[in-house]
Amino acid sequence: MTATVPLSFLVPSYNAGPYLALTIESIEDQLVDGDEVIIQDGGSNDGSVDAVVARWGDQPWFQSVSERDKGQADALQKALDKATNDYIVWLNADDIIYPGALDSVRTALVDKPDLVAGRSTIFKNDGRVVRTYTPGEFSRKAFIGLGSNMFTGSFAYRTSLVREVGGFNADYQYCMDMDLFARLAETEPSIVYIPEVFGGLRWHDDSKGANTTWPIIREATEIRLAHSRSLRERFIAVRASTLYLIGILTQPIRHAKLYSTVRNKLRRSTRSQPHATTP
Repeated sequence: MTATVPLSFLVPSYNAGPYLALTIESIEDQLVDGDEVIIQDGGSNDGSVDAVVARWGDQPWFQSVSERDKGQADALQKALDKATNDYIVWLNADDIIYPGALDSVRTALVDKPDLVAGRSTIFKNDGRVVRTYTPGEFSRKAFIGLGSNMFTGSFAYRTSLVREVGGFNADYQYCMDMDLFARLAETEPSIVYIPEVFGGLRWHDDSKGANTTWPIIREATEIRLAHSRSLRERFIAVRASTLYLIGILTQPIRHAKLYSTVRNKLRRSTRSQPHATTP
């Protein structure tokens, strides 16, 4: 029998258009008694919140507040303050949870770890998956260095732990996820990794990550340096942000369909050679 550990879904939203309804649809059939979906909206004027309220407003698991905020992190903190369950899932208003993933998450939560982590994807509006990521090491040093392929929507977090480390920092507008991960990593949390693809990050023209390169790099560097404990680690932090910049600048190429096709063909070709080294 599937475990029924209830979850609180924190959904920050602002003019999310049709994506907000798609996000809720991705979890609707996976909800159990006691779950709550908390939409914290920053005062949208595109009708997105009105549409989901009209559709789900009478459901016991649904709640929505629309009010001015200081940005995504502030909205997340407001939603966190409302959460009543022992575990939260941070689900952005244009991302999704994959079918069946929450069954595995709830099963893993029976043992009461601090975090449950799964695999994640980046996908386009047409449904094409650009890349699938497996989470790596969850540690302070990993976040200072190259990162750990972590996507916020592929985690269930112990609510009390997130609150203990200070919640969401409204000073950050773009890298509040890296900031939260770094602070959580300092506590050396217990983690259960599930093999399933948990969450998907939708990459589209209005995505923050598609349009705000320099602010992202600035915040990422600030966070990495804040958690560095030596001159060597500070050097590693700056190097990591430089590589991060290169990654962002080349993202349009790496997300192109032709690139993915060629990359996958090369990988298949390499795997067919028993002594070859994957590039």
